[in-house]
Amino acid sequence: MPTSTSRSSERAGTRTTRTPASPCGPRGDIRIGISGWRYAPWRGRFYPEGLRQRDELSCASRMLPSIELNGSFYSLQRPESYEAWRDQTPDGFVFAVKGSRYITHMLRLKEVRAALANFFASGVLAGGQARPHPLAASAAHAL
Repeated sequence: MPTSTSRSSERAGTRTTRTPASPCGPRGDIRIGISGWRYAPWRGRFYPEGLRQRDELSCASRMLPSIELNGSFYSLQRPESYEAWRDQTPDGFVFAVKGSRYITHMLRLKEVRAALANFFASGVLAGGQARPHPLAASAAHAL
């Protein structure tokens, strides 16, 4: 059976493992993460007791390899925000930046060129840690 090389990042360095090749092509990285990080019920449970709210992203990013950014769904973020979030996370950490609801719920994925340009111009690609870009389309909306 053909094999492909997959790389996984670890705190101490990079480990290479051999996995069977998929008949559909190369496999991508699978990252388990959370959707957002600022939830009051998590304080003292997921986060250590007494952790400052401003340190929650830093803490969560050291427990999981990926977090979805929810704020980008509700409004365009500033480049400074993406840079600050990037600076709070370790090397190799990946943000899944949720696409704008304006694109999915208001434009319904039609004539989105300008809206997508604005989304990507907002700084979403700062530092190369932002991928993938999921779009959350509601089943109630006919596309």
